[in-house]
Amino acid sequence: MLDKKYSIGEVAEICSLSIKTLRYYDKIDLVIPEFRNEESKYRYYSKHQMVKLFIIRQLRKLGFGIKEIKELFANLNVEEMEEAVNNRLEAIEAEIRELEMRRAIGENLRERLQRGGDILARSDGIFSNAYMDTMDNITLEKIPQGTLVYVRNIMKNYCNSEVSLEQWITITDKCTELNLIRKSPIIVTYYAQPLEQFLMKDTDVEFGILVDGNDHEGEDFRSFGGFDAITKIHVGRYADAVNSHISMLQWMNQNGYELAGPISEEFIVSPVDIDNENEHITKIIMPVRKK
Repeated sequence: MLDKKYSIGEVAEICSLSIKTLRYYDKIDLVIPEFRNEESKYRYYSKHQMVKLFIIRQLRKLGFGIKEIKELFANLNVEEMEEAVNNRLEAIEAEIRELEMRRAIGENLRERLQRGGDILARSDGIFSNAYMDTMDNITLEKIPQGTLVYVRNIMKNYCNSEVSLEQWITITDKCTELNLIRKSPIIVTYYAQPLEQFLMKDTDVEFGILVDGNDHEGEDFRSFGGFDAITKIHVGRYADAVNSHISMLQWMNQNGYELAGPISEEFIVSPVDIDNENEHITKIIMPVRKK
């Protein structure tokens, strides 16, 4: 019995492939119509080629490239196909992890911007320089405990009014390299006396980000939080944050508290998020205990 022949239109309809795609496969010698009518010059596909096209269609859906598919068909067997599919699945898993990482980064940014927007909406313009100098907007709270991935360096002639872009890039890249899901903005901690970070002195500074999970180990991780602290939201130019620091230290003295650990700053909306300094939002965190 003669093999049934299929025109390019029939193949396109049955295999859900475009005629353009079939002609491309013909051009690159991937699937060349097996039969040719010498009178009409029309070419036709065999049933075997229909099966081959179906296999190609499956492989393309898995993300195989044309070059990979041609190499597979050069020596197609179960073992080769299984190995190729396993390799592709590993690549898909890596792509999924990358997409999950991108989504987490996007969700983190969105959450910070929403949080910042809520703060700005509630403030209704009250966050003036004069207001920052006062002891208003100071809260005593328990800082939740979490896992911080960090880098820590002695910063020469440190000036906290300038963004340490290199360090910010280092810590965000570390999250990416270690496949960590970010749970906080960048948190900068100063292992120095209060206000020293404003004095252009060599300063021991840590740049960190809270990450998902509590089972991380190694020198890149530490615990953060689990302590009482006074906090204050600073809105506007970061160079003016010194005023908020001073008002918090005054509040401590007047209310019978003392500093119980290094001071941190959580950059809710930072200069690397938006360039409008009037909408930059920093949460200052000072661990405290009763005297």
